[in-house]
Amino acid sequence: MLLHRQTRSAYTLLEVIVASALALILMGALYVALDVQLRLANAGRDALDEAILTRALVQRIENDLNAALTPVAPPKESEEDPLAGILLDETIPVIAGVVGSVDTLVIYVAKPTTGRVTVNYSVENAENMADIRRIVYWMAPTGLARQEVPWVTSEVYSSSTEPVILDDRGEDAYVIAQEVTEISFEYFDGSAWTDYWDGAVLDEDGLTPIGPPAAIRIRMFVLVAGPQIGQKIEKEVVHVVALSTAPGPSASALDPLGMEEAVP
Repeated sequence: MLLHRQTRSAYTLLEVIVASALALILMGALYVALDVQLRLANAGRDALDEAILTRALVQRIENDLNAALTPVAPPKESEEDPLAGILLDETIPVIAGVVGSVDTLVIYVAKPTTGRVTVNYSVENAENMADIRRIVYWMAPTGLARQEVPWVTSEVYSSSTEPVILDDRGEDAYVIAQEVTEISFEYFDGSAWTDYWDGAVLDEDGLTPIGPPAAIRIRMFVLVAGPQIGQKIEKEVVHVVALSTAPGPSASALDPLGMEEAVP
């Protein structure tokens, strides 16, 4: 007698429900894993962009400060040559180096000329021949602004430490970082911080300008990506630049306690 094995033509409803539930659980776990991975990737990308931006801004300011002019002691007057002394009038002298306040930083630097001398000794691009430049950093309505102009050859900028807006677009034409919402500067004289610095002020000898400060603390607030998608939050960035051109103590000789107070 042959026994016929009974076969099923389909799955039962219970088996379909269990299989569907397991598939949903697996798909949910996969979605969570992908979501976490994407969030971590976006966070890493945002952190990298933020680091690149802040480092570029700080490096640009630091490069300008390292090129700041240092004061030179003028020759003393003598009976043989009474005109040997240098008279410092109300205009800002080249040897000022740095003039700044809490919200504005003015740097006088020396840079290579961009003009070219021809074979007949005439100068091409004479408007760019000045190797002394005046650089101003300040906060414009739309971000951090920077202006660099020839100083010695420019009557407009010769006796001013304020940015002169000549572009029709206004201050926006000089904005280099719209992500910066606030910036402030502090100046270290070797023992204490101050909110104002004028490198044209004469030293104790009454002849030599004090020049650049020993260090400058830069405090910025930068818009960065927040925890929510599309959200922007402000992040504080603090950086201290020790000036190699400062006529005072070197960076290694600065008051260590005072320098430690620079970074909260």
